[in-house]
Amino acid sequence: MILQALKGYYEREKARDNLPVFGYEVGNIHFELVLNLDGELVQVNDLREPREKGKPRPKRMMVPSLLTKRTSGVEPLFTWDKTDYVLGASNKGKEKRIQQCHDAFKELHHSLGDEMELPLMQAVLKFLDAWDPTQIAEVINDRAVGNLDWEEVAGSNLVFRLDGERDYLQDKPEIQKAWQTKVRERIESVPGFCLVNGKAGAIARLHPAIKNVQGAQTSGASLISFNKDKTAFTSFAKESNFNAPVSVEAAFEYATSLNSLLSNYERRVRIGDATTVFWTEKPSEAEGILASAFTDTAGDTGILEKYLTVASRGNQPRGLDLDVPFYVLGLSPNSARISVRFWYASTVGEISERLGQHFEDLRIERRFDFEPRYPSMWQLVNQTALFSKKKNKRDPDRIPPSLAGEFSRSVLEGRPYPRSLYAAIIGRIRAEAADSDLPLKEQGVNYLQAALIKGYLVRINKQPEVTMSLDNDNNSTAYLIGRLFAICEGAQKAALGNNINRTIKDSYISSASATPGSVFPRLLSLVQHHIKKAGKENYGGRYDKLIEKVMDKIGEFPAHLKLEDQGVFFLGYYHQRNDLYRKDDTEDKN
Repeated sequence: MILQALKGYYEREKARDNLPVFGYEVGNIHFELVLNLDGELVQVNDLREPREKGKPRPKRMMVPSLLTKRTSGVEPLFTWDKTDYVLGASNKGKEKRIQQCHDAFKELHHSLGDEMELPLMQAVLKFLDAWDPTQIAEVINDRAVGNLDWEEVAGSNLVFRLDGERDYLQDKPEIQKAWQTKVRERIESVPGFCLVNGKAGAIARLHPAIKNVQGAQTSGASLISFNKDKTAFTSFAKESNFNAPVSVEAAFEYATSLNSLLSNYERRVRIGDATTVFWTEKPSEAEGILASAFTDTAGDTGILEKYLTVASRGNQPRGLDLDVPFYVLGLSPNSARISVRFWYASTVGEISERLGQHFEDLRIERRFDFEPRYPSMWQLVNQTALFSKKKNKRDPDRIPPSLAGEFSRSVLEGRPYPRSLYAAIIGRIRAEAADSDLPLKEQGVNYLQAALIKGYLVRINKQPEVTMSLDNDNNSTAYLIGRLFAICEGAQKAALGNNINRTIKDSYISSASATPGSVFPRLLSLVQHHIKKAGKENYGGRYDKLIEKVMDKIGEFPAHLKLEDQGVFFLGYYHQRNDLYRKDDTEDKN
């Protein structure tokens, strides 16, 4: 199913000229060599796109791919390459090796182009045969258009074009056909039936490498790979990737699609250790909208907010085909291979509904206006990670590998959030709530942690009526004692101000959330001193009344709180603290 969906994406994007044909890739091209029919160099033109800051950006073009990986050996490209291969010259490197590169480039083009009657191909062959690398600087400087010179061209990628024509050499149908034949000859394969397209053809022994998966090898890793022969990986006398027969063309198509998605920042996001990509079967506005709900750039304004606001109310967003299939693929590194962390196939309509419900379940008042109204999955999962004071952010490498996949599946399938995520959030709050050295937005129970707690409790039906803000009608003991703790903390601040070495929160919040029976008698005794110091006619009286109001609803303090009740405690604390600070701000302004 995964490979078929990726093949479908390839066909969709190839029809829009966004993906290369078989045997081709997207390359970075810097300059063009314009030839006449006699193979003489007429012009050297700059193809790069200028930018206001930094170096010009190379032009992205569909060009023939390498037959094998280029490491320390000499391996020329067809119809394009660096100046070392095309012109036999560079501003660095050994002359002997550069000559070998140029000779290999000429040999490849003669082997494929001698029998062609294509004028541009014959012009290129004449150019290569007559070219003298020793005159490189003089010729390039003379033929270059604008302010170009050899020093700027050296080491760059070049393509060929015939003077008076618009198409490049690699764009000619004859060239594409010749190169595709060459590629098929070089790929090790056996005849068979492809599991992806169901057709008879050449089955590839090795598949193209997949790049841009976080944590995998930078040169690329394999999605499908059998690297041991004559073992349990051998089935019915079939070795290597012949165990999972995929044709040469289908392997190219799925790998090209996946590499394209992984190189697109708008379609790729890291959730935990999983590099996740998103796409729809047909071009759809929902593709970008829904993908942004997973990224760490999901914001409060524009089309995303409008879309999710409609979806969270159970309505259908206008202008979208809700029946279009929508796919989510999460990939994780595993040595030289790539593991599928999660795979989800749905429709635009279903995933819209699920995401709308997800954000509705999370909805809770924010502490600060800059906090995201629609936090992404990455932002939420990242709350389980240890906060690094050195980096001034949470360390994503400390997130349990399976957690992101479990959470993503629960959101996409509309199931309860994983208990492991909830337990990790409670553990992180208890470990960090007493750390006053953390940034203000991370202290106590932060907005994202409170949202996750609320969402978890709503989905397991433990607290179906959990509200966005302070709920004076919630008589849950855990919620009430959470509120009471926030009131005690507020009373201390009213009495002593902000210059407190160690606050009530620093000393007691962790134990109060787990064993309130042993903490609150001592805490209530302490807070009376703060109320007295603040003055009963001022802030002290306000906090004294709040304590009395909450205490009237608490029968007794439980000796222990279960994990779910600890979350309710932290919600009560979060709601009450926000309410107190909001009133304090209002009174200060008045």
